[in-house]
Amino acid sequence: MTFTTITPSTVVNGDQFPASTYNTIVADINDVNTRVSSLETSSKACRVLRTTDLSYSTLSDISWESEAFDTDSMWSVANPTYVTINTAGIYAVSFNAYMTCSATLTEAYARILKYPVGGGPVLDTARVYAAGGGISSVGCLVILNTIIVCSVGDRLSAQLSLTGGSAYVVKGSTTAETNVQTRMSVVRLGGTT
Repeated sequence: MTFTTITPSTVVNGDQFPASTYNTIVADINDVNTRVSSLETSSKACRVLRTTDLSYSTLSDISWESEAFDTDSMWSVANPTYVTINTAGIYAVSFNAYMTCSATLTEAYARILKYPVGGGPVLDTARVYAAGGGISSVGCLVILNTIIVCSVGDRLSAQLSLTGGSAYVVKGSTTAETNVQTRMSVVRLGGTT
């Protein structure tokens, strides 16, 4: 629908305007209400969190403990390591992890994975890799983003692998250093093409 432009004027008691103007205004308001309602119900998103610190070393799926929001029943405590897609579409996925260790890391590896419905191969959709001893024992913030086309039933997870240091900890609580906790956000952007 195309909105009708009405030239503003001062309205005083007793003024009248044609029914066609009134009907146009009502139609425009109804159209806006419909569009807003559609946006509110079509938004499919969730954010899962680590709420406690996690000692970590081997490459495996992060076990999430809580959700900040979930508009499409995508995460469950019963299946804490992944988010399940319930509405097909194109999704933006973001994984943030803040890690510490007792010595300088020689290698850090993080990735976002898609486990397609039907048990097909695991698809490595995005990854970051740092080598050469450049990650200090103070901490390391990994931010990984990707866009993925998903079908109903596909599962998404995030993984980390750290080597070279010791006593690795993936921070769950909000930290003073980064004001961020380890989390994964999944947001539907639109249809499948």
